[in-house]
Amino acid sequence: IRYFLNDKSSAFIIDAYKRVLYSLNISLYLCYYLRLNDKNDRNRLAQDLNRYFPNGTFIKFPESEIRKITQQMHIEKSKGIALNRALRENLFTIFMCITNNVPLIIVGKPGTSKSLSFQILYNTMKGEYSESDLFKDKGKLYRYYYQGSETSTSKGIEKVFSKAIKAQAKNKNKNIITLVFFDEMGLAERSSNNPLKIIHYLLEKDKENSVPFLGISNWKLDASKINRALSLTITDYDIEDLEETAIAIAEALDSNLCDRHKEFFEILAQTYFSYVQYNHNNKIENKDFHGNRDFYNLIKNAMNELITVTQNISEKKFAKQENKLLTDIGITCLERNFGGLEDSTKIIKDLFKVKMEYKYDDSYNLKNKKSIVDIIIKNILDPNGRYLMLISEGNDASNIIKYVLKSMKKNYIELVGSKYKNDIKSGRYSEEILNKIKYIMETDNILILRELDIIYPSLFDLFNQNFTCMGDKKFARIAFEYAKISSEVNPNFRVIIIVNHIKIEELKLDPPFLNRFEKHIINFRMLLTEKDLKIADKLMTYLGLISSYNNNKKLKLDLEKIMINCQRHSIEGLIYKIKTEESIEKESKLVKRIFEIIVPTFCQDIIASIISSKIDKKYKDYNEMVLNIYQEQKC
Repeated sequence: IRYFLNDKSSAFIIDAYKRVLYSLNISLYLCYYLRLNDKNDRNRLAQDLNRYFPNGTFIKFPESEIRKITQQMHIEKSKGIALNRALRENLFTIFMCITNNVPLIIVGKPGTSKSLSFQILYNTMKGEYSESDLFKDKGKLYRYYYQGSETSTSKGIEKVFSKAIKAQAKNKNKNIITLVFFDEMGLAERSSNNPLKIIHYLLEKDKENSVPFLGISNWKLDASKINRALSLTITDYDIEDLEETAIAIAEALDSNLCDRHKEFFEILAQTYFSYVQYNHNNKIENKDFHGNRDFYNLIKNAMNELITVTQNISEKKFAKQENKLLTDIGITCLERNFGGLEDSTKIIKDLFKVKMEYKYDDSYNLKNKKSIVDIIIKNILDPNGRYLMLISEGNDASNIIKYVLKSMKKNYIELVGSKYKNDIKSGRYSEEILNKIKYIMETDNILILRELDIIYPSLFDLFNQNFTCMGDKKFARIAFEYAKISSEVNPNFRVIIIVNHIKIEELKLDPPFLNRFEKHIINFRMLLTEKDLKIADKLMTYLGLISSYNNNKKLKLDLEKIMINCQRHSIEGLIYKIKTEESIEKESKLVKRIFEIIVPTFCQDIIASIISSKIDKKYKDYNEMVLNIYQEQKC
């Protein structure tokens, strides 16, 4: 209240009573209205409070003040940043809390502009060098960063606060604001070290020994922490929010095209909203697998595709083929941004068809269907594309992406995480991996990461492609607890994360991590012809027979578990590899080559099964091949 009473802004009426009333209005708005996480609860509170303010203006005045302040902030709209409701609320609340030294915790789902809002404010508040006069006397903002993770400790958190308080004391008479920025508080709350217990003490210090604090979390923290700070809870987006966001992103990239195709971008917003509702109503276990970041990138991809198309054909030709071209763009961008689950792309494409109604061109599916490899290559070649996450059984995704990168003549480096418990718990192991990644980022290599979940939170800035630009060079921050380093990022550097499908099915990966990537399921089955798949079927049937002594129910041994490289996905991978690398097409030669690879791993029980079991005569050739190879290699 004191801030608004002393504010010399023209937005405030000079009348003393009205000044007090409006100060109280915004204070209630910040402390109570924005704390509620449901829009209906917010509306009920606003209706109850309207009677105390002239003409029912409880919401109207704060929103006008928010627009006045946020419109003067440094927002790079060329990057497709939408100044939507959530971002406006975030920016205003952070600004008010920083300037009044009030601790703030923001809670919201991934993609609700929590980190982005702070980055915008950080670029805006540059003291006397600020672009807008409004911020010139507010002070230059400095941050002390802490990256929350499941390995966080109280000692690390306290160390950051200590550094920030010392810096603030040193710059006491200067126009400088020192802030502690705690990223991913929710992850830190999961730590077995219980690191957030020290937050109680640190946030309750007197003004002389405290600094502004901003914490962000993707899920609600317990009341003991929330109650020690002002809390902003970002509500779920409704259809109006999504349509506003879609138009704002598209407009930022090309206002003329946005005006001409406004309905198309609204349809994409409606499609995403229907998809979210579908997942919720059908109680899909992985309902948060896709989120707002996937939606934002859907709109960005769609506008960039539209710009490319309109540059290559005349307006007259575009108008003649408009429905076909917009259908093509919509389907292509939905496939890129809503893959990763078994039926996710099919579901959202069906919803898109419904929303497009008569404008949907059915000829798309017949003429323009793209393979998964085409989609992956498009991502790798897209300088503005998100990094990739490939989901598969076993090491299929790793092997396939290497074939793809070799065909594209792209350099790559693969890092695979340790499974030893001591390594996983060791901070030193994480530091060594992060140091390797730092140097790889400076090269034109594509970095393939597997089983490195422990260090992924430290790379969120990189995964977000939240780069700091200095001249022609880009830098990304690597954070590890209270330590952070900036590393140059080569323009051709990209990241590909490999994930086993079991982690997705068992919900072992958090939505904040998943939402940062363009996600796709990939396996060798997708790359094989019908003929190849029939060969795989025959081989799997044969392997099933020899591992079970021709389906002998009295068998006590489970031989299938000791057959190496004999799972279906492994056999399909061998077929693809042999055809690709050795150009073998004839079925008999292909099968023989597969047996040459897997037979040396057979145990003697398998050979005994082949000799003693009366397996169907149609597998006689297979039996002979296996026994000959076994004898030749003296297994």
